[in-house]
Amino acid sequence: MLKPRRRTFFGLAITMIAGLAGLGLFLEARWINHRADGPLTEYREFTIAPGMGLNQISSALEADGVIRDSLSFRVISRLKGLGDQIKAGNYRFPRQISPAQVLAMLHEGKTHLYSITIPEGLTSQQILARIRATKALSGSTPIRLAEASILPETYYFEKGTPRKKLFKIMRDKWQKVIQSLWDSRNENYPLSSLKDVLILASIVEKEAVHHSEMSAIAGVFFNRLRKDMKLQSDPTVIYALSSGLGKINRHLTRKDWKLAHNHNTYYRTGLPPTPIAHPSLDAVAATLNPKSSEYIFFVADGEGGHRFAVTLREHNANVAKLNALRKKIREKKKN
Repeated sequence: MLKPRRRTFFGLAITMIAGLAGLGLFLEARWINHRADGPLTEYREFTIAPGMGLNQISSALEADGVIRDSLSFRVISRLKGLGDQIKAGNYRFPRQISPAQVLAMLHEGKTHLYSITIPEGLTSQQILARIRATKALSGSTPIRLAEASILPETYYFEKGTPRKKLFKIMRDKWQKVIQSLWDSRNENYPLSSLKDVLILASIVEKEAVHHSEMSAIAGVFFNRLRKDMKLQSDPTVIYALSSGLGKINRHLTRKDWKLAHNHNTYYRTGLPPTPIAHPSLDAVAATLNPKSSEYIFFVADGEGGHRFAVTLREHNANVAKLNALRKKIREKKKN
C-alpha cells in the first residue's frame, strides 16, 4: 500500500500528465484548424492601422469572418513568435484563406496594392479627372497639372495614398527618364529646348495610331518647320476648341481651322506654346530621332495608318482615296 505522501505525489504526477496530454490535444487541434480552410466565401479587404495590437487584430479578423477562432490565432501567433511582428496596411484576403496564410501575409506585409493606369495621350484635365475618381486614393489633387509633366503608365499604390504623393511619384519618374533621353540627343539636333521636344512629341502622340509611324510623322513636322510651313495638325485644333480637354463630339470643319488660338497650328506658324497632351516615351524618342525623308504631307489611310506624300498633288490624291473609302463605308452601313 502506498504511503499518503507517495499517493499525493503520484496523484499530482497523473494530473500533470493528463494536463499536458490535454494541452497537447488542445494545441494539436488548434494547429490543424490553423492550416485548414477559413470561412471566407469571397474576397475581403482588411485594414490594420498603425498601433493595432494582436488582440485587437485577431478579434477584428474573427468579426470580419476571416478566421473562426481569434483565441487560437493569438495563441499560435505568440507560439511562433510573430505576435508583435504584424505589419500595418491594407490587405485583401482570398476566399477560404487559412489562418496560417493570414498570419504569413500579415507578418510579411503582403498588403494589397491598387493600381491606376494613365494612358498615353491624355490631357492634364483628363488625368486630373481620372485621379479624382479613384476612390482608393485620399486627399485633393493639385489645382493644375502642366501638360507633358508625368509619365503615362500604370502605377501601384496602397489604399489611402495621398493623391499629391502619387503625382510627385509620377513627376519624379517622368523627369528622370525624360532628362536621360534629352541628354542623349544628337549634337546636331535642331530643337533647342526640352520644352519644344515635349510640345512636338505631344502632337506626334495624338497624330500617330501606330507607334511604328511616330518617327515618320515627326520627320514630316520637322520638314515643315524647316520650310517655315504651318504644322496644320488637327489635334491642336481640337485642343484649342475643347479648352484643353482634348476631345470634341463632332468632326472638325474648315471653319475650325481658322480659329484664332495660339494652340491652333492651322492659325499660327511654328510650335504651339505648350504641349497638347502627355506623350509616351516612344513619341519623345521618335521626336528626338525623326525619320529622314522628303515628306511634308500625311493623311490617314482609313485603316489605322497614314499615307505620306512629298507634293501637294500626291497628298490630294491620298485625301481622295481616304474620302472614297469613307464614302464606301457609309454606304455599306446604310445597306
